[in-house]
Amino acid sequence: KMEQALKKANKKARKDKPKGEKKPRRDDKTKGGKQRTQEHNKQDRPNKQDKNNTQSQQTNNRQHHQHQQYAHRTPSNVSNYLKSSALLFASTVAAKSTSLLGDDKDMTKSGKVGEFDFYLFAQSWAPRFCCTTESKCIAEGMKGDDNVSTHGLWPTYFDSNKEGRTYPAFCSREPKSSAHPRSRADHEWEKHGTCTGLSRPLYFQEEVALPQKDVMPSAASLLHNSAGGTVDVDALYETYGGFEKATFKSDKFCRLEEITTCWERLPSGAVGNLIPCPRHVLESARNSAIVEHGCRALVLDAANECKFVSKAMLRDLKE
Repeated sequence: KMEQALKKANKKARKDKPKGEKKPRRDDKTKGGKQRTQEHNKQDRPNKQDKNNTQSQQTNNRQHHQHQQYAHRTPSNVSNYLKSSALLFASTVAAKSTSLLGDDKDMTKSGKVGEFDFYLFAQSWAPRFCCTTESKCIAEGMKGDDNVSTHGLWPTYFDSNKEGRTYPAFCSREPKSSAHPRSRADHEWEKHGTCTGLSRPLYFQEEVALPQKDVMPSAASLLHNSAGGTVDVDALYETYGGFEKATFKSDKFCRLEEITTCWERLPSGAVGNLIPCPRHVLESARNSAIVEHGCRALVLDAANECKFVSKAMLRDLKE
């Protein structure tokens, strides 16, 4: 009887409840929450002028911030840091664009004559080049060399441009050379030299002079003397003046393929002093030996001797 009485009382209470008093739905709360969040975000969002000022400040202090980012790190642990940070950076437009430097298949026209920030100077380790592309090696007269060989001098940006590119290319409207096979000089001039604002003779004059500037002779000597063996990455960093001054490209067996250095661009368009490389170079495929393969030492093929790297040797190279 008591249960029946309670049921009747509850039923009566529901009937007597005034209409219009509805329990708020979760959707209403959620909608309101979203609206409040959007308004909050809108208040915190900087206006266009503030955004432009911030970008300008970041550009002006680029080199300083980069130095501070790495300043507390010693050469012995730099490779680990670069490798970990590059995993996050590798998917960006800048890293992918920089990795196209030196790629003959990249025929994208971009940029304007004389509008760039600095130069990249790429050198190939001649014996490895001859092991992988013997026909080109013979054509370029590199067969039998135990030394670095010039790949190219490339005008480059500190940051990627509006098109997502880190370097200008094919800036001339003149028709490309129809010579077959085309020489390295023809390719480098058409793709990179035409963007420098220099004449062709002056462009190659700057390129030829670079291996004799600054620390380049000492670095070339260290590599030459290590041909057929290995060289420690830290020893290379020390020779070049720090890990920001050079990058090393290798295959997955830590066999050195290329060395890239960064150089000041003078107002005349000529090449100035050796400078620290920006992040998009340090953390790109140009530095694959460090950021991709984690090599602590590099194998150097010798002239007419392509080195075999065993699994055990590869472990030693990365420890």
